[in-house]
Amino acid sequence: MEVFCITVFSVELLAAILMQFAKRRLPKTNGSSPIEAISFIIPFHNEQERILPLIESINASQFTGKCEFIFVDDYSTDETVNLITKHLKVPFTCISNQNDRGKKRAIKTGVVNAQYEFIVTWDADIKFKLDYIQNLFELAMADLVVLPVNMQSEILAGKLACIEFTFIETFNLGFSAFGKPIVCNGANLGFRKSAFLELNATRTDYNIPSGDDLFLLQAMLKHQKSVAVYKSGLFSVSTSAPTSFSAVIRQRQRWKGKIGSIISFASSLPLLLNVLMLFATIFTVMLGIYNPVCFLLFGLKFIAEIIAAWSFIKRDKTHVLVLVIYQVWYPIYAILLSFNFGKEKRWS
Repeated sequence: MEVFCITVFSVELLAAILMQFAKRRLPKTNGSSPIEAISFIIPFHNEQERILPLIESINASQFTGKCEFIFVDDYSTDETVNLITKHLKVPFTCISNQNDRGKKRAIKTGVVNAQYEFIVTWDADIKFKLDYIQNLFELAMADLVVLPVNMQSEILAGKLACIEFTFIETFNLGFSAFGKPIVCNGANLGFRKSAFLELNATRTDYNIPSGDDLFLLQAMLKHQKSVAVYKSGLFSVSTSAPTSFSAVIRQRQRWKGKIGSIISFASSLPLLLNVLMLFATIFTVMLGIYNPVCFLLFGLKFIAEIIAAWSFIKRDKTHVLVLVIYQVWYPIYAILLSFNFGKEKRWS
């Protein structure tokens, strides 16, 4: 067991180092064929409690390029539409999804109604900096443009979720540098309207809840469309992490459900490493009970995770303490994922 644990933690360390170096190959900006106009599509369902930061971000934005903002109401029953109408100070369009319910169909409604070729989808609960929209005009056009999402939280449950989110982001950026992106995030995702509509005719995932972003990524890769991935904070939006431990687990169960439908060779590698790392953690604890020296093996694991989560840790050095807590939390969390905590109260 000692050899197994040492091997797994060493592989984890080497993988973290490789991913951090690999993602440096990703472009910061590429203005060889800059964007000329952008249609922003914001699908929503009952977001009155969370949409104001987005509205405030749009109102405060400084940009000179041509933009349109299309809000797509997917059968909301609250005051979201009234909030948008009352507080948003820039020209916008709010339309109703006339198709079957669901985020995917709401996005499709927005795409059909968009007047510009380059489209960026947002979630209704994001926020961004003053120059974010202007920075998007410096991007090169591609069939799919994967943009960064920054998860934030001020509470422990949320910070633990942020660490795992950062791990996923690091490995995704590393694989993207080799032309094999694993995931993308519909909270901040760009694409060509023509490419979306072309592939839409071949997609069979509309009956699967959620996964609008990942299924689109897989369709783009399958049909050999151009995919550009950016890591620069210039193009980043922020979203809030879940606010309780049970909410974290429900969100991750939803993620697990959609990832399971589109597993690929590239995405299976970090998942396999994750499973091996979990067993290595359990075995190390068992070994440490009889020989405390074995607990030193956790040093390899901890160094690997500092490297993998560096973008989260450098925001606040106290996040190192959160990573220490994560060592205890993760095995418990992995077990809890197998239990039903109820469906996440979030539209998908």
